[in-house]
Amino acid sequence: METNAITKAEFARSKGLNRSTVTRWVAAGRLVVDEQGNVLVTESELRLAETADASRHGVVERHARERSKKIVGAATKPDSDRGPRDHASYGKRLKESARREAAMAELAEMEVARVKGLLIDRVGVERALVDNQIAARQALERIPNDLALLLGAENDPEKIRGMLKQAIEKACHQVADMHQAMADTLKAVKYDQP
Repeated sequence: METNAITKAEFARSKGLNRSTVTRWVAAGRLVVDEQGNVLVTESELRLAETADASRHGVVERHARERSKKIVGAATKPDSDRGPRDHASYGKRLKESARREAAMAELAEMEVARVKGLLIDRVGVERALVDNQIAARQALERIPNDLALLLGAENDPEKIRGMLKQAIEKACHQVADMHQAMADTLKAVKYDQP
């Protein structure tokens, strides 16, 4: 039976995070855990999306507020006590952090959409379309082989047209059945949790 609960370490690995980040998120209420402390993936993905600040502007503002707190606290110390500070490096790290957080928020939003069934596997759909195209072509290419002897023995043009029409209808129904099967499969897709 497939379970929605995984350990914090598994969740961290699946998201490319440190375990300490997962622990902080649990403490902050950004992840949903069961009685054993395992992360409930679907509920946690939804909670992360709800609590994420997806805009860069919000991330930049929050970092600016944090910086101003640090600067106000540091202003009482003489400059010589603080030591040298590489402002360019700090700005670069700050921008990278904001970019990472915005990307994580976007991934969380996409995960919520995937869980809700609003996103589908593009590569899988493309493969299915190619498979259907190949099967349709094969069905049409079989018509001459299937009808060769029958058409060769028939002299009545109306009967020949009728046999061709019937064979084409049969091939079209086979293609339609394949497309319907693909559509039914897409409706029933259940994604495994990472």
